[in-house]
Amino acid sequence: MRSIRSTAAIAVAAAAGLLGPAAPVDAASCEASQPCIVVRQAQYGLPGGGGKTCSAYSSVSNLCLGRSSCEIKVNNELCGDPAPGIRKTLFVSWQCDPDNREYFDSVQEYATMTIACEAPR
Repeated sequence: MRSIRSTAAIAVAAAAGLLGPAAPVDAASCEASQPCIVVRQAQYGLPGGGGKTCSAYSSVSNLCLGRSSCEIKVNNELCGDPAPGIRKTLFVSWQCDPDNREYFDSVQEYATMTIACEAPR
């Protein structure tokens, strides 16, 4: 996990055009004894994109929801190509249910993002 989400981080991501409306938290598929990923937001495109982003929420949620870890291949299969011919970035924010802290990471196109939630100690 790259970072715990802070007010400053939210402001930077919003200013960069990477945050859209937060998706509802759905922890229904989480087992009580294991932490699991609850995706809050996922945007794919250009930082500060000026409309050149798309919501990758469904794709990322389908890969990660209810799991303790997942890998996301960052490419146009996430939600299309919002900026043809330009290298894009995937920005994801998530929670590790039942932990209420939010985490975020961003990875450039053609890389793999790994999201993981640790078991309680």
